[in-house]
Amino acid sequence: LEMLINSGFSTVLTSGGKFNVEEGKEMLQKLVEISAGRIDILCGGGLRSSNLVEIKNFTHAKSFHSSAILEGEVADFHEITRLKSCF
Repeated sequence: LEMLINSGFSTVLTSGGKFNVEEGKEMLQKLVEISAGRIDILCGGGLRSSNLVEIKNFTHAKSFHSSAILEGEVADFHEITRLKSCF
């Protein structure tokens, strides 16, 4: 994380080093704490409306990424709407 900050990056997209944000939420929380606002921790990987609030509250992150794909290969309009309502 320090290397990314020192290299001038403003954002890092991560699942916390795990398969998805639910498995990596402890590391995401640590990254947010360590970053102390010096770099944006963009939480992503398996993020859906069903777990966004939990991940947001647990990690205290400010930024989130979701493909909003529930089935198939295209983002689901209703999932996008649900995601937006979490803010």
